[in-house]
Amino acid sequence: MFPTSHRAFCLQHFKQNLLSKYPSTYGKFFRDHIVDLFLKCAYAHTKAAFEVNMRNLKHEGGAPVMTFLEDLPKESWSYAYFKGSRYGEMCNNASESFNSWIFELRALPICQMVDGIRSKLMKMMAEWSRKAEQWCSVLCPVMERTLNERLMVGRNWNVSRCSASVYDVHAEICVKVDLANRLCSCHEWQIKGFTCVHALVAIQKDSGCIHEYTDDHFKSRYFRCSYAFSISPIPDIKNVMH
Repeated sequence: MFPTSHRAFCLQHFKQNLLSKYPSTYGKFFRDHIVDLFLKCAYAHTKAAFEVNMRNLKHEGGAPVMTFLEDLPKESWSYAYFKGSRYGEMCNNASESFNSWIFELRALPICQMVDGIRSKLMKMMAEWSRKAEQWCSVLCPVMERTLNERLMVGRNWNVSRCSASVYDVHAEICVKVDLANRLCSCHEWQIKGFTCVHALVAIQKDSGCIHEYTDDHFKSRYFRCSYAFSISPIPDIKNVMH
């Protein structure tokens, strides 16, 4: 886990590029509106919702937005078309965060730089390991809070069983949940890898354990294991010769 100061860099980069297609003469309200339409496309959970929002974006944005989109594969920035789980993240900024994190080491000779990075990694891992040892929840604290918030949202929804593992959850609309295959027709479960509100309600109706349907990626035990090992120093030429 690297510092998150650059976490929104990629999405911000997209937004700035889009805004650059519209000079200030278009007005702040219109330019912000176009960005909002773009974000609705980016965060749409289904392909159908994406296409609806994309039509609105192209209709209102006109030629400038068409130019912006022509060399921007939707698989690279859209929730709905991304292949694989994003775990709730819209952008990958590991390289930007890493470069900022080792800024003071980059001017050193290679051996000193590598050993300096190792030292920083070990310090960071030790800090996170100590913090994680204090966690008493099955999920990491942030995800535990998210889980409890979602349980509150769906506490009054009605649920009906369709088959052994498929349920209809009657929220604002009727949503179908397949527990055996970990699917929800809202698509949030598949996209984020974390049980959506509809799935949580269905799991409770099924009398199952909520944590059994939660990806290990979000669990405290998994986090502790990630920071449990050590990184040995890289031997210098003298040690190698001996």
